[in-house]
Amino acid sequence: MVRMGTLNFNLATEPNRVTMNTNILVVHNLYNDTSKFNDVALVKLPSDAPINGRIFLIISDKMRALATIFINKRLFKLAV
Repeated sequence: MVRMGTLNFNLATEPNRVTMNTNILVVHNLYNDTSKFNDVALVKLPSDAPINGRIFLIISDKMRALATIFINKRLFKLAV
């Protein structure tokens, strides 16, 4: 399950909160559970996430290159 647009995961309702189920997750290959270094992953969503005041795209040059790799493997659809 992925929650987006929320500041407090314990609140049942927030105006911009979106919850989606997913079963495709690519975790950074150097992620360290103890130190939390490289705490980042790519998640395939079942549909496009709504863009609002708390959910938006952040695309760096490195992420653009990585997104292109996954688009070519047909795992992710990302408009950049």
